[in-house]
Amino acid sequence: MTNFFQILKLAEQQQLPRLVDGTTGIDLHAFKLLRDSHLITAIDASADESDCYLEPSITMAGLDYLHCNQPGSIESTGKVAWFVRNYQWLIATAIALVDTVTANK
Repeated sequence: MTNFFQILKLAEQQQLPRLVDGTTGIDLHAFKLLRDSHLITAIDASADESDCYLEPSITMAGLDYLHCNQPGSIESTGKVAWFVRNYQWLIATAIALVDTVTANK
């Protein structure tokens, strides 16, 4: 998991090389997984026998994932914080429904 966070952190700081391939020292397997998960964008310039990506950058989803799951972050309580932030409308609706039901008793 560390490679994923390192790559996302480098992307956040705009310190990834402009060309990511087997010679750059970036874990290509981790990089491709992040790209396939839409946490990083990059232009696929791969040839038949080698992988190559140009102009990598972090996406908003990547920033969100990095900040919510990074060890030591305030939001690293993880999935609960992510759920609350993304489903506040559902939580508010549930609370309103409970208030309505208890008010009618």
